[in-house]
Amino acid sequence: MTADGSIAKSYWPELVGRRVGEAMQLLTRNQPYLLIEVIGLNHTDDLTLEYHAQRVQLFVDDKNVIIYAPQIG
Repeated sequence: MTADGSIAKSYWPELVGRRVGEAMQLLTRNQPYLLIEVIGLNHTDDLTLEYHAQRVQLFVDDKNVIIYAPQIG
């Protein structure tokens, strides 16, 4: 459930092409409990293979634009 009582999303393809700040605002608006990690393409060694039910990883280019659809995990 989200803050407004609706069913929580787990995948956000509409965020591809948006800037990190805007994406973070949209993600936390209704799901403020999400743990958001921003990962640059040159920093993929920071990735973990562990599943986390409240984590969303934002993969960004060098201009902080989302390049892959964020999802829970």
